Amino acid sequence: MENSKEAAFGHGNPEQGGARGLTKREYFAGLAMKGILATTDSKPNYDIVAKWSIEQADELLKQLEA
Repeated sequence: MENSKEAAFGHGNPEQGGARGLTKREYFAGLAMKGILATTDSKPNYDIVAKWSIEQADELLKQLEA
């Protein structure tokens, strides 16, 4: 998933002198986490929420590369 290391905003890869900030993977995981946490009324298990959010981001990036 080379796409996952690209900057979500701006241009280029930080490792090559480009923009710094969130990667696409980090950004998508954050969006997934926001959605998960918005739909629960009880205190969630944050470890599970974080892992599930990353899985969702990875799957989205995989589908985008297909």
